[in-house]
Amino acid sequence: MIRETAEAGLCVALLTVCSWISFSYPVPFTMQTFAVIFITGILGIRGGCVVLSVYLALGAVGLPVFSAFRSGFSALAGPTGGYLLGFYLLVLAFGIFCEIFGRKWPSMLAGGAVGMILCYAFGTLWYMTVYGSAQAESLFGVLGMCVFPFLLPDAAKTILAVFLIRKLYPILRKDRNGKQ
Repeated sequence: MIRETAEAGLCVALLTVCSWISFSYPVPFTMQTFAVIFITGILGIRGGCVVLSVYLALGAVGLPVFSAFRSGFSALAGPTGGYLLGFYLLVLAFGIFCEIFGRKWPSMLAGGAVGMILCYAFGTLWYMTVYGSAQAESLFGVLGMCVFPFLLPDAAKTILAVFLIRKLYPILRKDRNGKQ
């Protein structure tokens, strides 16, 4: 119990720091997707959902854990909140692929791709609902602003996360007797 709590706390800190590594754009470029995939690969679906829930709750109550040190419920309810909530879909998809097919390169890359597509879809629908109608943006216009610029960086972050999971998971999952 103590180990799991400490791991979750460290992972919330990792997700927060990765959120602060940010470059402005209508939807900020951050390292959040890397952190979400890495955390899920190490802790599994349950651990990934717990960490994400704590992270979002901390941000909702006012701690500046989101990109550009933003916080508050308005950050979650705003135009980019759907991408933050869409991280749950990323956790589920990536975690399911890891559990069913194991932590092998092809399965984790496929899980990351499916998870990112689901996250993009949820976030884009949210963006269009909250913000797009005010700007009369087309679906293609929103995709051009909120998804297409992120495809290559998110692919690179997924590859980096998978590489680190493959290296660290066997080490981090060992118990005191040296068994996994």
